[in-house]
Amino acid sequence: MECANKYNAECLWCGTHRSEVSHEVSFVVVIYRPGISQDVSTDLKHLKIFQKIIDREDDYRRRRLNQVISPERHDAFAHIVKILNLKQKERSSFFSNEFQSVAKTLKEREQNMKEKFFKLKIKSEDENLYLISKNLKYKNELKKNKQYEIDAMKTRKAEFD
Repeated sequence: MECANKYNAECLWCGTHRSEVSHEVSFVVVIYRPGISQDVSTDLKHLKIFQKIIDREDDYRRRRLNQVISPERHDAFAHIVKILNLKQKERSSFFSNEFQSVAKTLKEREQNMKEKFFKLKIKSEDENLYLISKNLKYKNELKKNKQYEIDAMKTRKAEFD
């Protein structure tokens, strides 16, 4: 980054000259070397005067994000993104395995419930048929008994006549 300061003043905001920067001040300080012009108005043209600290930080972030990183130089924060992606993959794979096992157990339970339902249905149908047949036998026996009683009464009546 090249300083646009014509008079070679030590600029606190550009990258070519280093000086102590206080983050608590909200104005620009330019330190002049002896023997250099004291014309402040021309020296401050290339500087951005910020009202707030957050504005300086936003400008720094913007410049940092626009920088091109050479292949030899690694980004200091790149491994964090990789770790986060790895954690997300691990978490998603873990949950997918968990969901698969839960889905499998649910399918097994559903199959067991279907089998039990069909067994109970068949059993209830068999019991129903058994009860119907038993009821028919009982009704037939009652009819026979009634018929015997009717026949017996007829014979008794015939005897008395």
